[in-house]
Amino acid sequence: MLHKNLEIAEMAFSKLIVLEPRNNGYYSLLISMYAGENGWRDVAEVRGRMIELGIEKICPGASWIQLDKRVHLFAAADTSHSTSDEVYLLLDEIYEHMRLAQELSMHIKSY
Repeated sequence: MLHKNLEIAEMAFSKLIVLEPRNNGYYSLLISMYAGENGWRDVAEVRGRMIELGIEKICPGASWIQLDKRVHLFAAADTSHSTSDEVYLLLDEIYEHMRLAQELSMHIKSY
């Protein structure tokens, strides 16, 4: 069912982007839909298009974690946290594992 929703999302995106070509929300929703289908190549393509057009997320995502009664906040693209270098290295490793998993999945499906 999600695949059919993705087709509808792509059609809606193509229409809405004509009306508001710089609306980052449309791109973000499409990225979320692709990610939900493990379409990481499509995610990268849309993000690349956003970079080419100079479109940025206005309200980046944020996460937090509580360790030893202390709350640590991480905002997207933020490097002010004392451990941000380690966090981004770990994220790079996670992204690489996701990419490899997708390639393996595509390879297995081709058999």
